[in-house]
Amino acid sequence: MKFIMMLILLILSTDMLSAKNKTMNSINEDIKETIKIKNIRNGKVYTEKIYVLKDSNKTEEGMGVQSTTENITQYAFSNGNKFNSKSKIMIKFKSKDIKIEKIEKKYHLKLKRKMNSGDYLFENKNGNTLNIINLLLKDEASNIERVSPDMILNMKAM
Repeated sequence: MKFIMMLILLILSTDMLSAKNKTMNSINEDIKETIKIKNIRNGKVYTEKIYVLKDSNKTEEGMGVQSTTENITQYAFSNGNKFNSKSKIMIKFKSKDIKIEKIEKKYHLKLKRKMNSGDYLFENKNGNTLNIINLLLKDEASNIERVSPDMILNMKAM
């Protein structure tokens, strides 16, 4: 019985490592450069590596009379999760007494909704999501429990 449990554990861990390696290999082919993003865990701000992807210079055309184009940079974490420079931002504040209007104005964000989890989902109005997150954690770390970009679903065709 002990042998069977060890065998099952070995198979599961091998499959998990294989899946992670496949994710990293697919990302490695597309990496343009490695940069840092700030994050917060247990009240401590730390940095982690993220990757700027090669095909990151996609453009988005504006609607209306004047059509504008802007570059959208694609980013990926080492686990394969992706976001871009226009992604929404999820923030959970430590206090319920936070002045949302002040956060919106200072960081060029617009509140979309408050989630059931207590996180606030903000739309990035005109800045780079990576830069806004880094600035938020530089200025407001004492008021933030967690912050993250709204991830892009990594669905692939079968």
